[in-house]
Amino acid sequence: MCLLAFAAGKQEPRVDAAPLTGAWLQTDLRWEKAPATINPRLQNSQATILYFDADHTFAMLVCVVNRIPGEYTTISHGDGLALWRGQWIADRRGIAIWYKFVPARPRQWPEGPIVEQGIQHVTIHQTHDLLSFGDMKFKREPKLDDGARDAELTQSDVIETTPIR
Repeated sequence: MCLLAFAAGKQEPRVDAAPLTGAWLQTDLRWEKAPATINPRLQNSQATILYFDADHTFAMLVCVVNRIPGEYTTISHGDGLALWRGQWIADRRGIAIWYKFVPARPRQWPEGPIVEQGIQHVTIHQTHDLLSFGDMKFKREPKLDDGARDAELTQSDVIETTPIR
């Protein structure tokens, strides 16, 4: 019995996937106000969004986010976005992700081919309600779930990534 209690005390907490799924918004955004003639309460910012789907697909979007504080927060569909897509898995060490850039234009332009980036491998760390990815921190933003999922699904290229074991 003592050995079982000792072993149980040594186990590291496991990251639960359920609270992880959905959109996570960069925390240190610089919000700019729209002109008063458009909407004096409207704000926007360039942002990075991490999206974790329940099927273990992952997307990272760099886009413009619009908000009216207390009402809504949404991805601006009128502005461009950059997308990286891949997969994720959580364990006691953190959230392992592997992803690849998804080009927004055809693979061949008259000036030459797109230089493909290789698959990136990163571990994201979760502390309470924040994720740490590089120098950036992210907080869960359920209002962006649908927009992030739609942006991730509308890209035509399917990225197949294989984790390095």
